[in-house]
Amino acid sequence: MESELSAGQQSVVRTLLYYHIFDYPLTAAEILRFSSRPWNEPADVEKSARDLVARSLVGTDRGFYFVGEHSHVDERAADEARARAALPRAVRWSRFIGRFPYVRGVAISGTLSKGVMKEGDDLDYLVFTEPDRVWLCRLLLMGFKKVVLLNSHHLFCINYLLAADRLEIPDHDVFTATEIAWLLPTVNPSIYGRFLDANAWIEDYFPNWRRRSGDRVAPLAGGPAKSLTEGLADLLGGGRLDDLSHRLISGRNQRRYGHLDVRHEVALRTEKHASKHHPRGFQERVLNRLNDEIAAFERRHGVVIREQGPAAP
Repeated sequence: MESELSAGQQSVVRTLLYYHIFDYPLTAAEILRFSSRPWNEPADVEKSARDLVARSLVGTDRGFYFVGEHSHVDERAADEARARAALPRAVRWSRFIGRFPYVRGVAISGTLSKGVMKEGDDLDYLVFTEPDRVWLCRLLLMGFKKVVLLNSHHLFCINYLLAADRLEIPDHDVFTATEIAWLLPTVNPSIYGRFLDANAWIEDYFPNWRRRSGDRVAPLAGGPAKSLTEGLADLLGGGRLDDLSHRLISGRNQRRYGHLDVRHEVALRTEKHASKHHPRGFQERVLNRLNDEIAAFERRHGVVIREQGPAAP
């Protein structure tokens, strides 16, 4: 049937639909990297994309591919320029974060990790901490942001902290896999490698993906002030202080976000070894939007696109 798509074409469309949510056109190399299907030859991705263009299912503009009426290539170029300007500042802040007590590694996350920034976007970070110190570390970082930075989210958005001995993220879905795959490590290449090893499941979603090099990642910062603060906190009972911090922050979250339903446990993770703060449910909204986009594309074009998932054959 003329309306049938090959497995490769389905994978190309699904990949483009995911990034269509963010008005983010892709090159053939990017489609390859984030396709759910293993490809024997990179050139096959370009051929599948061009076949889709010939059938008016996909558009192309200046080397980028997209779905929908608008390519958003100009917007991506502007967002990339903004990201290039913001990246040095974000790297400096991440290395500053690396000097905080109990911090064992830092990576830039969010839009900047993808090489783009829109007006008003925050600088987001994933922070790895000493085991059993996630919440004490978060309390110290929150205090600095509120007192010194006047609660500025744009400069200092710490939305995920993980203990160094529990690095696997349990949300095995295309959103989480995408965020992990794009992470930009900035402090401690060793823990970044261990983090990716612990989350090797993302290769089921992106079998062609390859991890970033850690060659330019700064070593973990130490120094007398950090050692002294950690030693003093441990002397006062670091584990108990962490438990107290956990109760304080979890209680605050319950008071502020207790009206949210059980699905938002994914958005507000408060385990002993992990702190995730996404109260607006962005992950869930993206996954729901992806399902809607796939269904709308199938109806509009009379084609079938198999459900996004690990290693579509």
